[in-house]
Amino acid sequence: MSTLRALKTLLRDLVYLPHPPWIGRTITVCDHESLATTLAAALAFSFEHQLVSPDRIHFIAALAKYGLIDVELTAPVDLLASGEGPRGAKLLRQLFIAGHPPENPDDVDPDDVEFWLGAIAEKIITDRSYIKLMLRSEPADRRNALAWIQACTLPAGYLPRTFEIEDACVTNCSMVWLLKHFYL
Repeated sequence: MSTLRALKTLLRDLVYLPHPPWIGRTITVCDHESLATTLAAALAFSFEHQLVSPDRIHFIAALAKYGLIDVELTAPVDLLASGEGPRGAKLLRQLFIAGHPPENPDDVDPDDVEFWLGAIAEKIITDRSYIKLMLRSEPADRRNALAWIQACTLPAGYLPRTFEIEDACVTNCSMVWLLKHFYL
């Protein structure tokens, strides 16, 4: 996808509805297997949903390294019509520039910009929406994070644990938080 086409797609089609009522709420997470059910009950979902991410290894890795769970659930497309949010250039600035401005704009590689704009634009969908939640708690002892990730297990007693919803939105693009909440 060309840079101009990607930019036009993002300006025209990207929908992002922040959901402040969920931000700041606390949720007790017991395990990966019950994550979607736990969230649906705590947030009173009255619609069909399915956990897209995290998968088990990313659930463990992000918890072990950062104490966070980056959740993505599918939801009906009509949720996108249920609210107002920033659009166009204002939205792009808010999500992709303001979150991590370059220290020196001259150091920004145009090929990187083209790649990320295209990758994000290609993830816009029209037949459903996504609920995205960023949950945070205290990380486990990070000195052992690699061992837990390799073993695909968390330390005994780490869960259940209470998490706070740090950010929440409904969107039509699974990669909408790529730069806003960047972590490896």
